[in-house]
Amino acid sequence: MTFRARLLSLAVLLLASACWSSGVRSIPDTQSRYDHLPAPVGRALRDARADFDAGRFEEARIALQLLAEERPDSIVLGAWLQEAEIALATTSVASTPTPGAPDELARRYARAAEESPTVARLVLAARVAADDDAARALLDRAAELDPRCAWVPYARAFLAAKKANWEEVRRALAKAEEFDPGHLPTRWFESWMLARGGRVREAIQSFETWTAKAEGDPRVDGRLLLGARLDLALLYVLDENPRRAEALLAELGGATDGAAREHLIRSAVAQADGDPRAALAEAERASQLAPGDVLPVVQQALLNELWLGDEAAAEVAWTKVLALSRSAPDLSSMLERVRARVRLERHQRARATPPPESKP
Repeated sequence: MTFRARLLSLAVLLLASACWSSGVRSIPDTQSRYDHLPAPVGRALRDARADFDAGRFEEARIALQLLAEERPDSIVLGAWLQEAEIALATTSVASTPTPGAPDELARRYARAAEESPTVARLVLAARVAADDDAARALLDRAAELDPRCAWVPYARAFLAAKKANWEEVRRALAKAEEFDPGHLPTRWFESWMLARGGRVREAIQSFETWTAKAEGDPRVDGRLLLGARLDLALLYVLDENPRRAEALLAELGGATDGAAREHLIRSAVAQADGDPRAALAEAERASQLAPGDVLPVVQQALLNELWLGDEAAAEVAWTKVLALSRSAPDLSSMLERVRARVRLERHQRARATPPPESKP
């Protein structure tokens, strides 16, 4: 999976702590030529985004193509054009997958970057590159043309995260923030890292700052914004404030794209309220809505194992986690695969150990 795939912060909140900086309190407006958009261009992007979000991908592509041609240095416009092209390439009129289309897209962007290399073309080619090594090579060339383009260390941070090289992630994000303190993708990633490190209060502060800044910004993917709000709701639960989490979920109004994760957070709220059976029911509902997602099954396994004492149900759930994580390419699924193996080995050892003999 290329670094364009969003890392799932909800899963990583369950992992071990890691060091990170303090929470983000403010985010300035970007002045980078790669991200800054004059007001008329921002309005045009908003209109194109409306077409994209409504599934009118061809209309969105045409509008975004014109915008990208007018501002060829804009990586954010180029990225949205790619998203429209990817949507068209992977879905036919009948909404059936078109095999191989993304590969052709990657080749086309690589050719454009090779024929006329610019920072934007190299970064965009890296964004859809077929493998991580190719992406790194393209990013290295982009850095040679502009050593202070924030998109380069931001992308490197994603590649490092896929290998769980958290120190490299930290260094890369620090560079990206130095180059452009207003780079919203970087500031989201920083918030994600705080959550991953168990820095709940700092992560809450950062996500609150980021969501307030990103609200209504056409450059920000609405799915990413929704995900950040759902992460924030979970952080409220972890901060022992489940009522605040419920209030945020109410504000979201049961957004369809986040329905499964909303049930997962409601599971966490019920768990915090000391009602593990209600929590299990919510986690099962999340699985029904998103049968391929790993996280609802992880929650079921943990509830059965640690709260309800149902070892058999827990083992079944961990086995399912292992199976789902094998077919999912994202980072969090790989991490959950490791955890599932550890848990299953513990259950197997427990079954193999004979119970102590009772004394007369």
